[in-house]
Amino acid sequence: MQLPEKPPSTPPIDPLLAGKRLKQLRLRVVLGMLITSILIGTVATLLLYRSQAEQLETAILFEVALQKTAIKSEISRLKNLAAQITSRSRIRQELEKYQNGLIGLDALNAFSRPKLTDALRLAPDMVGISRLGNDGSLLIEVGEAIPKSLRPVGFRADAIHLGMPGLVDGHHRLVVSAAHHQPKR
Repeated sequence: MQLPEKPPSTPPIDPLLAGKRLKQLRLRVVLGMLITSILIGTVATLLLYRSQAEQLETAILFEVALQKTAIKSEISRLKNLAAQITSRSRIRQELEKYQNGLIGLDALNAFSRPKLTDALRLAPDMVGISRLGNDGSLLIEVGEAIPKSLRPVGFRADAIHLGMPGLVDGHHRLVVSAAHHQPKR
């Protein structure tokens, strides 16, 4: 004979204890959701920050490379312009005559000034041309005067040199110097 099975007995439920347990359960669920939300938000924010930082760095590096290329191109153009002015054969020949004592400074100025003024007019961004003697003394100057502080050091060198950029009467200036080129024989 078998005894009838009794359903398992449940202990009597205390309404205060049940309410307390329900509150604890709700608190745990809310805290779990809050912690999960904070973790997901933090991870998403970090990923977004990294992505934006990489994009910003790429954009800045591209901009710097673009500006560097533009500056190199402009400096190359200015050097070519300086080389063209100093390589004008007749002006160079008159300068050599002056340096050899065959003509005076007035004759050199009378011959060179109109030609240098013409060269200055053909290059609108060029504001002045100064011709210096072998000793660094000023021989001819057309356009704006070039302060000594902006002149390149070693202006008699074989290469074209840049001076230090500076302000002259509130305008930014860059001086480019070129030696007088001898014709290649």
